Amino acid sequence: MKVNLVVRWWFTILLVILNGCTQHLQHRVSPGDTLYSIGWEYGYDYHLIAQWNNLQQPYALKNGQLIKLTPPNGDYSALAERPAPVVNIGDPPPAKLAGAPRPSAGSSSATKGGTGPATALPLSDLSVKQKALPALAMSHKERVITSEKGWRWPTDGKISVNYNASDERKKGIDIAGSVGQPIHAAGSGRVVYSGNGLKGYGNLVIIKHDEAFLSAYANNSKVYVKEGDEVVLGQKIAAMGMSDRNEAALHFEIRRDGKSVDPVVYLPRR
Repeated sequence: MKVNLVVRWWFTILLVILNGCTQHLQHRVSPGDTLYSIGWEYGYDYHLIAQWNNLQQPYALKNGQLIKLTPPNGDYSALAERPAPVVNIGDPPPAKLAGAPRPSAGSSSATKGGTGPATALPLSDLSVKQKALPALAMSHKERVITSEKGWRWPTDGKISVNYNASDERKKGIDIAGSVGQPIHAAGSGRVVYSGNGLKGYGNLVIIKHDEAFLSAYANNSKVYVKEGDEVVLGQKIAAMGMSDRNEAALHFEIRRDGKSVDPVVYLPRR
C-alpha cells in the first residue's frame, strides 16, 4: 500500500515537471498573436519559428494553434547568428500582408491607422548601398552610416533606463517624457503587431524593417497604427503612456535576428 502511494506521488511530480517543460516547448495561439509577437515573447527569430512549424508567409495563425518553440529534429545549430544580408537601401519597402489595407494619411483615431507620413527622409529615398546589419561594436563613422540609413529617435526625452543585456527587464531603453507625447517610427517598415497581449509591454507596436531588424514601442496610451500598416521613418504611430515604474516613458527595443541589441548603438548621436 505504501509502495503504491509513493509510486503515485512520484508519478504526479513527474507529470507536473513534464507539463512545465512542455509549456516552454510550445505556445498556444491566442487572439491577437502573430508570429512576430511570439518570437518577441520567447526571444527567437521569427524565421526559425516559421521553419520549425512549416509556416509560409504571411504566417497566418489560428486561435488555439500550437506553435513549436524547438526544432523538430533537436538541432539547435540554426540558432547561431545568421550572416548579414546585403540589401540596397533604395529598394522599395517590404510588401504588406496580403489583404492588409494601407494606412490612411488623414486618420488620427487610435483605431483607424496612422496620422500620415512625416517629412523625415524615408529609407526608399536614400541612395547609399550598405550592409543592412552593422557590426554590434561600431566606430563613429559606422554609427553615422547607420543613422543615414534610416534610424531616428522614436521620441524626445532623456533615457531613464539604459539597456542591459544581462537583465531580462532591460532589453531596451526607456525614454522619459509626458503622457500623450508623440511616438514616431524609428525606421520605415511594416507593422507586424499592434496589441496588448505581451505581458509587461502594455499597448505595444512592433515594426518589421527588413528580414533582420524589428523595433518595438511599448507602454503607449494610444496607438494610431494597426497590423499590416506600412509606415515611414518619423511617422507618428502612438502616444506615450505610463511605464511599469509609474513614470511617463516609452520603452523602446531593437532586435536583430530575434535577439535584443542596444538601441543607442543604432540611433544617431544627440
